[in-house]
Amino acid sequence: MRKLNKITYFVFTLISLILASCNTEEPDIFDTSPAERINQAISDYQSVLTSAENGWEMDYFANPLSGGYTLLIKFNKSGNAIFASRHEYTVNKAYETDSCLFDIISDNGPVLTFNTYSNILHIFASPDFIDDPYYYGYGLEGDYEFVITKATTDSVWLKGKKYGSDVLLHKLESAVNWQSYMNNRYDFNSMIFSAKAPDLSLKIDRVTYKFAYGYSHVFNVKRGSDTSLDIPFITTDNGIKLYKDIELEGYTFREFKINNAKNALVSVENPQLKLVGADDLSNYFISKTKAIWTFNTNNTSSNINQLLQDVAQSSIALYAADSVAVTIEYSTSRQSFVLAITTFKGDIKTEGLINLSFDAYGYDEIKISYKDNQGNVKGNSQGLQYYNDIPELANFLELLSTTYDLYTVSKLNPFYIQFYKKGDAQTYFEIK
Repeated sequence: MRKLNKITYFVFTLISLILASCNTEEPDIFDTSPAERINQAISDYQSVLTSAENGWEMDYFANPLSGGYTLLIKFNKSGNAIFASRHEYTVNKAYETDSCLFDIISDNGPVLTFNTYSNILHIFASPDFIDDPYYYGYGLEGDYEFVITKATTDSVWLKGKKYGSDVLLHKLESAVNWQSYMNNRYDFNSMIFSAKAPDLSLKIDRVTYKFAYGYSHVFNVKRGSDTSLDIPFITTDNGIKLYKDIELEGYTFREFKINNAKNALVSVENPQLKLVGADDLSNYFISKTKAIWTFNTNNTSSNINQLLQDVAQSSIALYAADSVAVTIEYSTSRQSFVLAITTFKGDIKTEGLINLSFDAYGYDEIKISYKDNQGNVKGNSQGLQYYNDIPELANFLELLSTTYDLYTVSKLNPFYIQFYKKGDAQTYFEIK
C-alpha cells in the first residue's frame, strides 16, 4: 500500500508539471498582428514602386530556362503601370509602349500582380502567341504575378509566382529617354547576336567551351563531346548578364562586357577570360560556304558602285530583264565562290556564274581573283555569256580582283564585312 501511494504521488507530480508547462505562454515578438504587418509591407512596397519618377528597368526572365528581355515600367499611384520595350516579340520588332493596371495583394506574402492585359508583359504568358509547333499550347510559360522578396530605394527583387523565375527591377535615372534607351539596347543586341553569327568560344587554359545559339538569349554551353548546359542570359547596354552564376574549370562567371575593339565579351569576374567569335575575318569569310553576300551600295565607293549600276543597266537593256541582282556566294556545283549575276523577267530567273577565288593572304587580309592560274575566266555558260556581252562586267571583275584589308564593327557577329583595297582606302565595298 505504501508503494502504491508513492507511485500515485509521482504520477500526480508529473501531471502537475505537464499542466504547468502547457499553461506557459511565449511573450509576443511583434507589436502588431500578422495582418497589420502584411498591410504595412504592402504599403511600403507600393511607396517604393511609385517613387521612381522615371520608372524601372526590369530584367525579365519568363521562367528560369528562358532568355531574358529588358522591359521598362513606371508605376503610377493611380494603379496604372506603363510598359515599354523593344525586342523580337514587340510589334514589327519596333519600340512599343503599353499599359495595364497593377496591384499589390496579400497571398502568403506581398504579391505584385498585373491584373489587366499588357501586350508587352502578358505576351510571355500567352500559350499560343509564338507561331512555332514547339511552343504551341505553352508559349514561353512566363509569369505576370510576382512575389516581392526584397526592396530598397533603388532595387526590387521579385520571384515569379507560378514558374519561379528571379526578376530584378533597377530604378532608372531621371535623364534616361525610354525610346532611345530601348533602341540603343536593341541595336547593341543586334550587333552581337543573330541566327547567322558564329558560335562564341571561351578558352580556359587548354580547355575550350563553345557558347552556341546566343541569338535565342539561351546559350548552349558545351565542352567537346560533354553533355551541354543551357544558360539563359539578358543583354545589357554594353554586354550580357547570365541568369545565374556558372562555374567552369574552377572559375565563376555571371557578367561579361564588350571590349573597346568590340571583338570580345570580357568576364567581369575574371577579366583575363573572354568570349570571342570570329578571329581572322579572311578565314571566317572563306568558311561561310552557305552564305549569300549582297553588296551594300550605301557603304561602297563610287567607282565600284558605278560599275555595279552599269552591269545592272546593261543586263536589263540586253536581256529585257525587269531587274538584276549581283551577289557573292559559294557554288557547290562548281566547288568555288562565284559572282552571281541573276536577271529576273516575270517569273523567269536566269543565273550567270563567274568563278572567284578568295585566298587568305594574312590576318584580316584577303586576295580576290576572277582568273585561274592560266589567266582564264571560268563560269557556267550563262555567266560566260554575260561576261562576253557586258563590257562593264569585265571592268567590274578587273577592279574587284586585288588584295583587301577586311573590317567589321564586331567580330562577335560579322554580319557584314568591309573590303578596303590594299594601298587605296578610297576603293572599297561592303557585303552583308
